[in-house]
Amino acid sequence: MGGNLRSLIIILFVGITSAFGASPKSVSADRLAVQKYRGQCLNIKKYFIKTKYSVNCYTNYQHFNSKALKAYSKTKAKSKGTIKIASYNMLHPGSTRSMFKDTKLMAKMMNKWDIVVALELLPVVGRHLKHNIKVLKAISGSSSKKYRDLYRVPGYVHILDELRKLDKSWALLLSPRGDSAKSGQVEELVGFFYKAKTVRPKVNEHCDEYKPKGGGVAFGCFPNFRKSFMGRETTHVFSRRPFLASFESGNFDFSLLGSHIIFGSPSDKVDMKKILKSSFNVTNYKDLGTGVTKGTYARFAEAAVTLEFMENLKYYYNEDDLIYTGDFNLTPDNKFWSETLKRHPGAKLYQKQASTVSLKKTDNGKPTGGLSSSYDHFILNPKELTECATSSGKIRVSRFNTYKGATNTYINKHYVIRKSGTITPSNSGKQKRKYHLAQFKNYLKSIYTIKAGRIVWDDYQFDERVKAYDSRLFASQLKSSTYHKVQQELLSDHMPVLLSCSTNQ
Repeated sequence: MGGNLRSLIIILFVGITSAFGASPKSVSADRLAVQKYRGQCLNIKKYFIKTKYSVNCYTNYQHFNSKALKAYSKTKAKSKGTIKIASYNMLHPGSTRSMFKDTKLMAKMMNKWDIVVALELLPVVGRHLKHNIKVLKAISGSSSKKYRDLYRVPGYVHILDELRKLDKSWALLLSPRGDSAKSGQVEELVGFFYKAKTVRPKVNEHCDEYKPKGGGVAFGCFPNFRKSFMGRETTHVFSRRPFLASFESGNFDFSLLGSHIIFGSPSDKVDMKKILKSSFNVTNYKDLGTGVTKGTYARFAEAAVTLEFMENLKYYYNEDDLIYTGDFNLTPDNKFWSETLKRHPGAKLYQKQASTVSLKKTDNGKPTGGLSSSYDHFILNPKELTECATSSGKIRVSRFNTYKGATNTYINKHYVIRKSGTITPSNSGKQKRKYHLAQFKNYLKSIYTIKAGRIVWDDYQFDERVKAYDSRLFASQLKSSTYHKVQQELLSDHMPVLLSCSTNQ
C-alpha cells in the first residue's frame, strides 16, 4: 500500500474512532493519533520541504531542520555569554481564525532570542485538511507531478521558513501529535524553535527510558503521566499535555516543559471528580481552599501534576535544571499558588506583568495600554537555576512588549491607519489599507485546489475573506472596543515572556 494512501486511511480511521467517543489520550488512541501526525509530517517533508532541509518524523517528536544542530559550537555559545528563552502563545498560526498573521514580523521578533517555546501551534485543519486529502488521492492515482505543489502545510512551517531566511540554523522540535481535552476539539501542538548555532537539543533521560518504537534520539517527548511513572493514572487530568525536551548552550544544560493549561474547567460532575481525585485526592474543589473555584480547579490540577512530575524527574534522574513555562491561565496573585508550588519544593513563579492583549482602548475610562491579565509565567527553583539569576540572586525574567520598540514601529509604519492616539483615519492610512487589501486579494488568487479532477483557483468565500481581512486589521482600529485588535491579528493575543541565563557559569 502506498505511503500517501496509508496516511489517508490513518486520518480517516482516527476520525472514526474519535466519533465513537474513544478517550483522546488512551494508549490506543494516542498511538493512532501519533501515526496520523507522523503521516502528515512525512507528507510535509515530501511535498513541501523536499530537499530544502532535513526532517525527522518520529513517534516521540518531529524535528524540522534536524541537521542544523551540526552548526552548534560550545565555544561560541560560551562566548555569547547569555541564552534567551522566550515563551510565546502564538494564537493558532495557520488556522482560519488567525490567517492574517505577519509571519515575517514574527520571525524578525523571534530572531532576537535563542529558544522560543511556542504554544497553540496547529496542524492543517478543516477545509485545508480536506483539500490535502484530495491532493493525496490525486497523487496516488496519477504519475503526474502537477498535484504535488498543491499540498498545504501548517503555519509553524511557514514561521520556520521565515526564521531560516534570517538565520539558517533555526530548527523546530515539535510535539508528536496535537492534544485536546476531548475528541473533535481543536488539537494544539507545542514546539521549541531553537537557534542551533547557540543551543542544541540533548538526550532527555526520561524520554529515553520510555521511548516508544520509532522514537528517534530521545531529545523530547510527552511526559509519562501514566501509572508506570507517576504511581497513578494522571494523563486524563490534562487538556493539552506539556511537551518536554532538554537542551544545552555552552556550560548550561536544562530541560524545558512547555504548557498551555486549560481555560474552561470541565463542569461535568464525573469529569470533575476524576480530575480532582487524581490530582488532589479530593472530590470537591471547595475542599482545596482559597483561590480554587469551579472555573480554576482544572487549571491548578494540571499545574500541580506537572510540578509533581518535575519532582519525580529530579528524584529519578538527578535533573535539577527544570524550567516549566507557558500560558497557565492563572494570575500570579492567586493564593492557591503557594500550596501548588509545594509539589516541587523550592519552585517559585516568575513573570507577573500583564501579558495578554486587551482589545479595548480604555476600560472604565482608563487607558488599557493594550494589556490585561498576567497568564504567562516561568516556574523554576532559583537555587538550582543560578545561571538565570543576577549577581544579587534575582531571576532574569521580563515581558517583551510588542507595543514598544522596533516591533511597534513596524506595525505603525505598515498597518496602523489612524491618527496617533485617535480612532480617526489618516490620509496615509487610507493608502496602506488599499495596498494591503490588494496584496491580500492577490494572495487569495494564488491559491489553487482540485475540483472534478482539475486544478482550479480556490475561490472559496473570496469576498467574505477579503471583508474579514479588512474588518479585523483595519476597520477594527477605528473603534475603541477593538482598538488593539490589529496586534492580535498580526502577532497574537499574548506577549512573549523571556528568561535570560548564563552560558558560561
